[in-house]
Amino acid sequence: MARKKAPRPVRRAVRGKLLAEELLIDDSWALITATDFAIVDAGGEVKVERPWHEVATGEWDGDRHIMTVTWVDGSRPTRLKTADEAPVTFPRIFKERVDASVVYSETLPVPGGELRGALRRTPSGELISQISSDTALQATPDLEKQIAELEQKLWDFVGI
Repeated sequence: MARKKAPRPVRRAVRGKLLAEELLIDDSWALITATDFAIVDAGGEVKVERPWHEVATGEWDGDRHIMTVTWVDGSRPTRLKTADEAPVTFPRIFKERVDASVVYSETLPVPGGELRGALRRTPSGELISQISSDTALQATPDLEKQIAELEQKLWDFVGI
């Protein structure tokens, strides 16, 4: 059974109250706060610290006990293998924090793929819009128009 509480230097490396902490197989820790997701090594050095609105998805593979985090900016996914083979709290709280940052979302089928639009809340409370796609799409005037229409629909949802 994996250790349940991160050592003090690890816990102090992030700001805010810890909602969940999970030991990884490389002895680093995945930490969840209300505003951020972080990976901190055993000595307390922060390896990753990003706000929830930058997380696109987190996919839990229970068979291999791996969380794959994808990022809105399209940077390389982060894969975390937990020391505990069946963590309960970590995947649940991770999903709750991502969901909590999404105010509204909508998808739009387009030639060659799908656009995903979302209004997200930043840690400071600001609303931002994000448009992404599930594949690389060819930039065309029609696609630009569809992106603009999707973004406007997002803002219309909140009356802006």
